[in-house]
Amino acid sequence: MREYTIIIGSITFFDSEIQKLNAKGEEFSDVISAHDAAKNIGRQTPRVNSLIVRNNHYHGIVESAHARLGGLIEDLTTETATIFIHNPTSILLRYIQRQNEAKNCFFQIIKEPRQSLNNIHDVQNKIEHIREQIIGQDNALKEVGKTLLYLANTKREKPYVLMFYGKSSLGKTETAKAIADVFFNGKMVERHLSMFEDFSLANSDYLFGGKPNVNSIGYELNERESNLVFLDEMDKCGAMYHSAFYSLFDSPLYIDTTYEVDISSLLIVLTCNYLSEDEIRKKLGDPIYFRIDKCILFEDFLPESLKDILENEVDNQLSLISNDVHLDRDEVTRFAAKRIPVIGSNGRTVQAAVRSTIENLLYMKLE
Repeated sequence: MREYTIIIGSITFFDSEIQKLNAKGEEFSDVISAHDAAKNIGRQTPRVNSLIVRNNHYHGIVESAHARLGGLIEDLTTETATIFIHNPTSILLRYIQRQNEAKNCFFQIIKEPRQSLNNIHDVQNKIEHIREQIIGQDNALKEVGKTLLYLANTKREKPYVLMFYGKSSLGKTETAKAIADVFFNGKMVERHLSMFEDFSLANSDYLFGGKPNVNSIGYELNERESNLVFLDEMDKCGAMYHSAFYSLFDSPLYIDTTYEVDISSLLIVLTCNYLSEDEIRKKLGDPIYFRIDKCILFEDFLPESLKDILENEVDNQLSLISNDVHLDRDEVTRFAAKRIPVIGSNGRTVQAAVRSTIENLLYMKLE
């Protein structure tokens, strides 16, 4: 009887489990290539006693073969083979489950224990560390802290969806990345939804799932190493794709046309440049809006915050200047400040003012 070991998780986790199990099977991609080559010249290849099917092997199989992938694996292996499968498609998993129910095989599933906020310690200190990184958004960060404390002390299976909204370049993306750095060792699934503004088959396959041999969000969720997903610029995503997020936001089991993925305890951070919750609801529609657990406004910077941001930006940009050239920090700060409007400035206007000031001072010094 064949023995299947199904390993769900990242490629790093799969490799470590294969090593623990001392699996030394043939690689599926090599076996299928040899099988097809032999078949083309009318020969047969011997069946293997141990087979390793990696998640990226699915990309090398023609679409029609996926419907009978379970049978194809049986064609390539002996009746007592041990088979190790990474993140199987729904069709393949159901085939193996049916075979097991019919007592035609044994199988076990090993799942990667992904880090979630519920099992992270020292949460309050970590929240303070985020506050130290993000300048000028005390009110927003207070609300972020409330959410992180709630999730750290709640056994919640359904994903928590957090929307950061407000004008551009006020720290929304930086806050999402700070959460990743402080709580999830810098690991997250990150997608910029401005890439999905217009319709294309590739975009549709990614968000809704399509052929098993193309990349999709289901594929990446299976591969994730943490329970943080960051979807930037939700306001730029085409309305024709909004329904793709219903299952992602609303259920601990994400299902597309190819995969069924456990997304229990997932934290999903969205950003948009809408200016109010009413605008979010109007533009994204009720099905999306009512699946968002919390919306947090990022406000315009106050003058004292702009001063701190300016000083940090001056230090950052001066650190990139060649050691052979000296520019006075106070002089750069003073000239750059004159280029920054008190009202309506953001991170990008500060960056541009500092960069332009440094360019001018370098030109005068080196001309």
